[in-house]
Amino acid sequence: MSQTLPDTTTQPAEPATRTIKARYLAAGMTVVYDDGTRDLITGTIRDGDDVTATMADGATATYYVEEGVTVTGDSAPVQPAEPDYWLALADDIRKAADRAATLVGQPKPPYVGLGINVADPGNKDAAAADRVDVIAAAFGLTAETRRSTGGYYERSARAQIGQLNLSFYGYVPDPEQSEVERLRAENAELLARLAEGGAR
Repeated sequence: MSQTLPDTTTQPAEPATRTIKARYLAAGMTVVYDDGTRDLITGTIRDGDDVTATMADGATATYYVEEGVTVTGDSAPVQPAEPDYWLALADDIRKAADRAATLVGQPKPPYVGLGINVADPGNKDAAAADRVDVIAAAFGLTAETRRSTGGYYERSARAQIGQLNLSFYGYVPDPEQSEVERLRAENAELLARLAEGGAR
């Protein structure tokens, strides 16, 4: 009489699940839903406070970056690259414009402006002037250096697009003082060389 032998094959273990913040979702992970169904992530895109995951079947799911998501997979959590600052700023301005559009019928304000400051008063970094020049050039403007009412030197450019006033500026070192400091440094170096008998 034949006997049925017990099945001694080892069944693969069910992958362990863990809950991570949506900001760490990455391709190769598998999302596990409350009903037990699963979706393999093939890619993610970060947009502001949202992360959109693309699944193997082409479907997408969008999560808030701090939202907890249950996943499996050996892929180490990889934080999606942060969007470029200026791209994010442009998106924020568009959102602000959409909200401004809801004010239809309200009285016109005396002034509406967008200002970008690259350096505060007391700044000693002359490179701030270059940063202002780059921003101004993006809007077809040419920046100038002038002394502000507070006595500081400011590199700035101003213009207007329709109802929007633009102001790009940064405080820079006193150009005359910078020249004096340069000459002092050269003089000190020359005196040091003379003291060492190195002048020729």
